[in-house]
Amino acid sequence: MYSSSSRSPLGKSLLYSTAGLALMAMVPNTVQAQDTQSAEAELESIIVTGSRIVRDGFEAPTPVSVLSVDDLNVIATPNIADAVNRLPALQGSLGTSNASTNVSSGTGGVNNLNLRALAAVRTLVLLDGKRIVGASLAGFENNGSVPDINGFPGGLVSRVDVVTGGASAAYGSDALAGVVNFVLDREYTGIKGDIQGGVTSFGDDENYKVSLTAGSPFGGGRGHFLFFGEHTYSAGVNGNGKRPWSIPENSQALLKNPSYTATNGQPEYFHAKGVGVRATAGGLIIADDVNGTASPLRGIQFLRGGVQAPFNFGTQIGSFMWGGDYKDTNIWMWPTLDLEVQRTNFFTRGSYDITDNINAYAELSWAYTHAVNNSVVPNFEFGMNIKSDNPFIPANIKSQMTAGGMSSLTVASFYAHSNKERFTLVDGTTPLDIKVSNGRTLRRYVAGFEGNFDAMDKNWDWEAYYARSTTHNSTRSPNNIRSRGATSPHDKSLDSVIDPVSGGIVCRSTLTNPGNGCIPFNPFGTHVNTGLHSDWATSTGYAITILSQDVWAASISGEPLELWAGPVSLAAGVEHRIEKVKGLASDFDRRRRLFAGNYMDTNAKWHVTEGFAETVVPLAKGEPWAQSLDFNAAIRGAQYSESGFEFTWKAGLTYTPADEYTFRFTQSRDIRAPNLGDLFNAGRAGTGQAIDPWQNNKITNDVVTAVVGNPNAKPERADTTGVGIVYSPDFLPGFTASLDYYRIKIKGALFTIARQDMIDGCFAGATAYCASISRLGGGIGGNVTGDINYVASSPQNALSQLTDGIDFEFGYNFPLDMLGDGWAGELSLRGLANYVFRLDTTNVNPATGEISVIKGAGIIPDSAGIGIEFGEKTAHFRWNASATYSLDDFSGTLTWRGTGSGVYNNKFVVCRTACPTSTSAAPTITENSIPAVHYFDAAVNYKIMDGNVTLYGTVQNLLNTPPPIISANSRGGWYGGWDHDNYDRIGRMFRAGVRFSY
Repeated sequence: MYSSSSRSPLGKSLLYSTAGLALMAMVPNTVQAQDTQSAEAELESIIVTGSRIVRDGFEAPTPVSVLSVDDLNVIATPNIADAVNRLPALQGSLGTSNASTNVSSGTGGVNNLNLRALAAVRTLVLLDGKRIVGASLAGFENNGSVPDINGFPGGLVSRVDVVTGGASAAYGSDALAGVVNFVLDREYTGIKGDIQGGVTSFGDDENYKVSLTAGSPFGGGRGHFLFFGEHTYSAGVNGNGKRPWSIPENSQALLKNPSYTATNGQPEYFHAKGVGVRATAGGLIIADDVNGTASPLRGIQFLRGGVQAPFNFGTQIGSFMWGGDYKDTNIWMWPTLDLEVQRTNFFTRGSYDITDNINAYAELSWAYTHAVNNSVVPNFEFGMNIKSDNPFIPANIKSQMTAGGMSSLTVASFYAHSNKERFTLVDGTTPLDIKVSNGRTLRRYVAGFEGNFDAMDKNWDWEAYYARSTTHNSTRSPNNIRSRGATSPHDKSLDSVIDPVSGGIVCRSTLTNPGNGCIPFNPFGTHVNTGLHSDWATSTGYAITILSQDVWAASISGEPLELWAGPVSLAAGVEHRIEKVKGLASDFDRRRRLFAGNYMDTNAKWHVTEGFAETVVPLAKGEPWAQSLDFNAAIRGAQYSESGFEFTWKAGLTYTPADEYTFRFTQSRDIRAPNLGDLFNAGRAGTGQAIDPWQNNKITNDVVTAVVGNPNAKPERADTTGVGIVYSPDFLPGFTASLDYYRIKIKGALFTIARQDMIDGCFAGATAYCASISRLGGGIGGNVTGDINYVASSPQNALSQLTDGIDFEFGYNFPLDMLGDGWAGELSLRGLANYVFRLDTTNVNPATGEISVIKGAGIIPDSAGIGIEFGEKTAHFRWNASATYSLDDFSGTLTWRGTGSGVYNNKFVVCRTACPTSTSAAPTITENSIPAVHYFDAAVNYKIMDGNVTLYGTVQNLLNTPPPIISANSRGGWYGGWDHDNYDRIGRMFRAGVRFSY
């Protein structure tokens, strides 16, 4: 009978060479002491190679790291992606605790994977060796059009293979940084389940998971049926100040020193703790008229019910406020730390041996993820102009305005907060609190045949299949204030007067247009309005995006030739893929009339046809100078509908001079073709600040920035080199270690120029940028007829990137009784580490032609900085090490993981006195370091009922280690202090559960 177990192109076809480690050494929790011999016998049959060649004994030149099901169980995260992302080679992946303030990307609740910090779009993710559709069209920071791991059947995953090297020749586009394959156990038989619950030590982020997996043969063993079902829920965490690090006192910003001059020896920049913005929840008078004229009225703030109180501005630097009453203006403690997410996932698979040599199979999966961001970004009003005849002006202030002949007031305010009691309106609603809701449904269908046949006196394996997957993405942003300007509903609500007929308060616009529905808004205090205002001034932005992917593929593999050192292996195949997007957005979004979101319709498609071939040629075996020497090569040609023909290749050697050593080398040409979002995005838009250099660096708020696709974008090309050694000493049985050097050089990297960089480029003379900058009043670029209100940008093949580093890995398993009498059980050690030497991005200034290199290694991703910062960023050093003790039915694991120290910007010159003159190439600053962070996790497992039931518990971030306090800046966004994505912002998490299997 033909067996389909482990037949995925990256499943059975991957010879396990995670640095050549035996799988037992890689999986410390797999083998209990009493099961050692049987487990070893079973593990020897598993083959993992990072190649499409199936061949026992071959150790691939490309390193592969493996997470077994036992590794995943020890970590016990509700989502399998959270476990995979702990591998040091992965940095900057998107998860539920990332991008909490982003509204327009449609990525809320997505879990994706990012190898080498080169962006998720450069990591190819496969489910049992097959592609899967992306979760969102465009995303942000290069994470659009990539799969969402939420939709994968975690209970059927037998292991996760992470190929940490270029693999485009074998697997196609997107494998520029590597491949992550979730390998399914296709022959699982029995019933197993997992019930888990968790909560933080702060009593929040309650979460649970319930899953059931079943498998059974049928038809006399010729068929096999699989089922998986799962439901999970996480309550999420808003930044409500429960955590010691999420309090206003820890808000921190990188500010420009107001005392700096080029000759006074002071640093140009400094870090200020205890900062806020120049606005309060109930309103703050910042000037007496629209021109900023100061008077005694400046500095009056309005509290609950309109109560007035004096306000201390502290030191104002731009839109930041340092010191004074910053706690009343602090917004660092608002954004969501972890999204509220619920997931439901079903997967089923059936296979049947039609003949002894042909197996037919079909898969059906459905997964739904609903993510809610309960506290996104406040609706800012940094300069509301309140005219003197506004009836909401308190009487004492009105009299002073009359006496002073003032025609208006300028009031700064924001309207959202996670603390509902403080900011609820008089009718108990919170109409101005922007939220984001993402509902995402994945549907996937696969049907295929696989088998083997004899030809030319050789046996050949083959597979042919069709796969279709779709993502239905629904994004909604309730309570979204319609855009500013004289015609916006909110600004009409602010312009209130007394109706001369009724004597009531009405909008001024209602006098000339009766029945227009305008609801007057009182800007003086909290709890002074009703929810009726939200019906008038806000709208719910929404977008529906449907992504689809159709794949037809066929492959064949065998050993057609026999050489002096063994058989030559060959694999070849063809694939045709079509990707489409259909979109629908609200009218307000399409007209970009909302404070956040501003979604657009996108309708487009592209396709590619490609073919590949791969071979392994044995050059030597059993020689005095070589136990084995193998050559591996692959080629792929791809014809893209938009960008034409692309050719990729790979060549590698593995050399084992003796049992203890294996050396490996690879060189490859890899590509990343533009995805649907890169090519056709109609305009993902967001709202933020801009600095206007034509108006003396005036800070302008509410600037809409749209990222539109570029149909002329070309594939990124990369040259990848890998050199490594695997060491398994005879004197230390059970120990294996590897050290691998990698170097990836990308040419024509796609990059979307940021809003401020577009503006600065136009100001510097790059006239091509100016047409993308619009102003109120109709001005373009530097034509100053009004404030900047819109900037458009599209991805360009404008950059080159170079990264290199080393990966280290070791595994050591040994029974403790070898230490002498009285010792029992087994100890398993495993360690992984990644050190990045360089992550350099080269840019050519379009205005001057000047070539600049931005050194991103050592910069903590997403940290604050200044100047133009193209490309990705990464810490130099990351690690993950674990020790597991096993005895009979008990096992316990302690894990140590962390991120090394980093800096804000490699350009900074640190000084406090006698500083050199600060320049754009070497700006001076008081401090430039971000400390290393160490986390410890603990897990215990205990089997009962003859091993059929396992009770387990885990503690993540055992010591409740806080994240480092990282400064914000006006270019990078308002949110800083503890609100960043690269560390554990949640704190200690307890989880407990029970697994059963029969």
